Amino acid sequence: MKMDDLPGVSHGDDLFYLFKSFHIGQIKKDSDQDKWIQRFVKLWTNFAKTGNPTPASGADSVLEGAVWKPVGSKEIDNIFNIDHGLRCTSLDAKERERMTFWDKYHTKFGV
Repeated sequence: MKMDDLPGVSHGDDLFYLFKSFHIGQIKKDSDQDKWIQRFVKLWTNFAKTGNPTPASGADSVLEGAVWKPVGSKEIDNIFNIDHGLRCTSLDAKERERMTFWDKYHTKFGV
């Protein structure tokens, strides 16, 4: 399986939304990329200022009224899904399996 075959983003992909890079090139104003960068930066700056990425997102058009809920218990894992929109949802079976793997890994190796 090639990396291009995997859905979603990789660890560190968000850095190009926060910091300019010659790898990205010029982003056109109001393009989809520009809108996603605005959303992502807003989540980070809200978190830095308030400890909550969506403190008053209902009034924030950039975040489309999204609310990022706390993770919750092991039985109910809230995740903030950033794909075609912004929404809080629960882990699906495949994601839960991956999380269980990493929980066991961290418990076993203490990292």
